Amino acid sequence: RKLIRLFSNVGIRNSPTILELGGANSAFADAIASAMHPKRYAVADTNACGLTLFRERFPDTELFPSFEVDAVDLPAGLAGYDVVFSVGLIEHFSPYRTARCIASHFKACRPGGIVLITFPTPTLLYRMIRSAAEKTGHWIFHDERPLQFAEVHAACRAYGDLVHESITWQIGLTQGCAVYRRR
Repeated sequence: RKLIRLFSNVGIRNSPTILELGGANSAFADAIASAMHPKRYAVADTNACGLTLFRERFPDTELFPSFEVDAVDLPAGLAGYDVVFSVGLIEHFSPYRTARCIASHFKACRPGGIVLITFPTPTLLYRMIRSAAEKTGHWIFHDERPLQFAEVHAACRAYGDLVHESITWQIGLTQGCAVYRRR
């Protein structure tokens, strides 16, 4: 619901073209497609199994194409989308690869389009929950690197203008959200 609300608040209306990076078997495609009626809802990921599950859920490959590609090095053909977004993707890379992945979001987005990126951010609540999970052996995101807004904004500013930032607190492992309009 938050993604749909944010898209609407920044002027994305019905029938946009959408690319979800790191989407594999997207947790968001059903709700977004139902609310926004996209012309195309594409997912791009390196996870072949997840992409197969996505294609089983959405067999119309014209409306719901999927691409087995690395979000850090997207092919030139994945471009011109109204909305490009990722949820919990960019924190799985080194700082250099995070910046490259952010650049890929903008390269895939049309000028004037929207890039939305969420990422774990190390609030006190996040650090407490993660510490408890690590101590009890329940932490499974071993390559996750919580990010400060400053790092994300530094990479995004080269390509677009900030239109929204917020922190989602309800899930405990707090997520930063940055929304940019591509120049």
